[in-house]
Amino acid sequence: MLKGAKVLILGVTFKETIKDTQNSPSFRVMELLMDKGVEVAYCDPNVPSLDLNGKAMQSLTLNPDVLRGFEAVVIMLNHTGQDLAQVVDGSRLVIDARNATARLGPWENVVQL
Repeated sequence: MLKGAKVLILGVTFKETIKDTQNSPSFRVMELLMDKGVEVAYCDPNVPSLDLNGKAMQSLTLNPDVLRGFEAVVIMLNHTGQDLAQVVDGSRLVIDARNATARLGPWENVVQL
């Protein structure tokens, strides 16, 4: 069921507001999804590009058109300045691994881990 799905990962650095990606759990999540045939993209203003297992990737800019192109958005990190209300409002499904959306209120399309 996951094969061919498109998933956007928010945040690939190790901590909020830094550029260091060393030991970031986001990469493991991305690898696991890719192993299942998921098309993975990411958004992180601190990491404009990256190479994941030989695949060159570019950070996407969040906007409603980008969000509509994905079946799910996974919040791995909440960088300062990210508009999470826009993310939740514009996404079909949000998987919140950081409990970053809790203060925004209950949403039907959000799963908090």
